[in-house]
Amino acid sequence: MPPAAQHRRRVGTVRPSHLMFSGGVGALIDLPNFPVLVRGLDDWRYDTVPEWAPLAEPRLLAAVGKLLNAPVAQLRPPPWLDGFDADPNGQPARIGVPVIPFPQWLRCTACSRLASLDAGIWGFVNDKARRPDEAKFFHDDCPRRRRRPLAVAARFVLACVNGHLDDFPYDRFVHRGGACPKVSHPQLRMADYGGNQGANVEIRCLSCPAKRNISQAMGRRGEESLPVCRGRHPHLGTFGECQARPMVIVIGASNQWFAQTLSALAVPQVGASALHAKVEQLWEHLQKVTDPAFLDLLWDLPQFQALHQWPRGEVLDAIAQHRKALAAEPDPEPAAYPDLRTPEWEVFTSAVPPEPNDDFALRRDPAGVPPALAGFLADVVQAERLREVRALAGFTRLDAPDPEDPDLVTRAPLARDRPT
Repeated sequence: MPPAAQHRRRVGTVRPSHLMFSGGVGALIDLPNFPVLVRGLDDWRYDTVPEWAPLAEPRLLAAVGKLLNAPVAQLRPPPWLDGFDADPNGQPARIGVPVIPFPQWLRCTACSRLASLDAGIWGFVNDKARRPDEAKFFHDDCPRRRRRPLAVAARFVLACVNGHLDDFPYDRFVHRGGACPKVSHPQLRMADYGGNQGANVEIRCLSCPAKRNISQAMGRRGEESLPVCRGRHPHLGTFGECQARPMVIVIGASNQWFAQTLSALAVPQVGASALHAKVEQLWEHLQKVTDPAFLDLLWDLPQFQALHQWPRGEVLDAIAQHRKALAAEPDPEPAAYPDLRTPEWEVFTSAVPPEPNDDFALRRDPAGVPPALAGFLADVVQAERLREVRALAGFTRLDAPDPEDPDLVTRAPLARDRPT
């Protein structure tokens, strides 16, 4: 199989929930033989997926746009096409979430040679369509074995609180920030004695006497041994300005990726929330309504039929409140996630449950709260059908997002440009 074809073949599978909570865009996913990094949304392709549809949930769509301050127009599922089991060499095998090998330094399991992916000494094989778990890198000309031994990822990377991720600078680290005095492209060896302690790993230059233990990059003493963060987002292929100090983490560490998500129940709007939403939607036509007589002139027009479920007085009050809110000076408020719970609470506590649909159905016992619980509960409803929609808005590294303050920790972007 040509190498290019191998690179377009799947190397593993994950559940959609994994991409949302455990390893989405920008996360390292540890496959059986090497880890991969999920690439940004700019590289996700949908033109090869014959049939797909955006996820419909207007409240969540608006909330994501508000949180990101971006013109988000669609919520999309990951690209996927059924049929891989029937034809592992067909189109479904080439449709999915794009990934790249990361970190891009490998170590030979036989001779402990340490080099970057572009050093020209590594090979890659992924020739079994039904066994993506056997995809692997190998050392082409290992001096210790005739057969090509497995090459595994060098297990240290750099991360910072601004969401950046980078390869560990093994060559400059072992030479204490400088270059090898003997050659321009030195050969390195990693003596990995197992375990998760940095003291068990030694980096040695084979071209000069330099050697150094990874433990010297850990903790406070490591701040003096490591370079300033390069502002790298490998999932986007970008570099930027960053003043944070990077930290050494191990592949598989739980703090390398935290999802920042929003979720909403697909509930029909009722009461005040539904009226205010409808007024906002029709504001272009309602903004000049200042008295009941003007509203009476517009009342029977087709575009205002949706307002007939409320008394005209309530509609007029909602118009006045919306005008007042637009005219008011915006008060500086602490950062907060968009409110997605109030409309849901209004639906569950509504005296008359909305008509059931394919996404939502409530039932209230006509007899009310059982007598034994009447002193403790005011109301009980049974949710017979609910649909929850979740959206991944971004991610953080090292520190998890605060559930109350979305800006407390720096959110890393999902795309190079403002996401739509």
